[in-house]
Amino acid sequence: MMNKRFFRSPLLIWSVFAYFFYCTASFAVEKPNTMATPDMEKLIEEAQIDQLWTTQQKINHLLDALFGENGDEFSYVPRLTLNAAQAFEQRQGNCLTFAILFVTLARNAGLDAHFNEVDFAPSWAQDGEVFVESGHVNIVVHGETQDYVIEWLDFYMDAGGQIANPISDERAFAHYYNNFASRALGESELSESRQLLDLAIEMDPSNANVLQNDGIYWLKVGDMKRAEKSLIEASRLAKKNSSIHYLLAEFYRKTENPKKAVSHEKKAKRNAHLNPFHLHKLALEAKEKEDYRQSIKLLKKAIHLMPTYRKLRYDLAKCYVASGSARDLEHAMEKAMQISRVADQSWIDSRRGSVSS
Repeated sequence: MMNKRFFRSPLLIWSVFAYFFYCTASFAVEKPNTMATPDMEKLIEEAQIDQLWTTQQKINHLLDALFGENGDEFSYVPRLTLNAAQAFEQRQGNCLTFAILFVTLARNAGLDAHFNEVDFAPSWAQDGEVFVESGHVNIVVHGETQDYVIEWLDFYMDAGGQIANPISDERAFAHYYNNFASRALGESELSESRQLLDLAIEMDPSNANVLQNDGIYWLKVGDMKRAEKSLIEASRLAKKNSSIHYLLAEFYRKTENPKKAVSHEKKAKRNAHLNPFHLHKLALEAKEKEDYRQSIKLLKKAIHLMPTYRKLRYDLAKCYVASGSARDLEHAMEKAMQISRVADQSWIDSRRGSVSS
């Protein structure tokens, strides 16, 4: 069950969900694109990619050129959203930043590269009394006979590194502007947030993440009708989303419509229990309370929803150890090792870049 403090937080209705990706602190937003700079073109040239190579060979050499021999030449900074030129210069950023950079390099190296949205329930975190949902974007490259998913974050190699769900540049760039809009909303920079939201909506008017923040903007300026309209449309477009329904539940409580508030609260809880990461969180809480039976039950449900995520199986094995079930422990460890062997095959050397096909 969700932490009940979520509903009592007086700041909830004005809180910005950092949904999808975190952003920088500056609102001087550079326009995103996939045009290579001279320095990028130089890197591609030095990679010496032969157009007669297979798609996977081209990807490998491009990753080699980008990450370098030690595999550490691009740092993950979750709150940093940059365009391709900035990312290439600074060699750091979040998942969206890396995707923009790699798509740019790949296309200019002759690869059919696209942004790829990982299509599963998002990860969960807690910021004070507000639950935050985060999504993820990586890259998919269409090859001669198959697709290749490019993932560079360890966590997502297990959780969603093999899921091909390409999206348009417009949708990716809407996420880009939405990041900055999120931060502007959080800092009550309303003029800047409105401009950024308008850019995001222009890019992708059916983006539920953008519409959720659009609803929060209208709440901040006191236009309840437009806020409700944006949030309802966001919930229609993202039926599996929990945070939008929690926000709507609180909205209807504050506007004295308890029937609708209860309806959206139920939808939010139902969606949350279809989220393997939320189930994982609850399972760990149950384990801390030594309720191993409940923890094992929740972990099994999470594994059913996301069978390739190794940590779920390792934590299940730990629960069996704590509960004293040696037979179940052996089975859980065997499954965990099977997944580890399969996942390890998708790594390219020891770099933080993998190709799954």
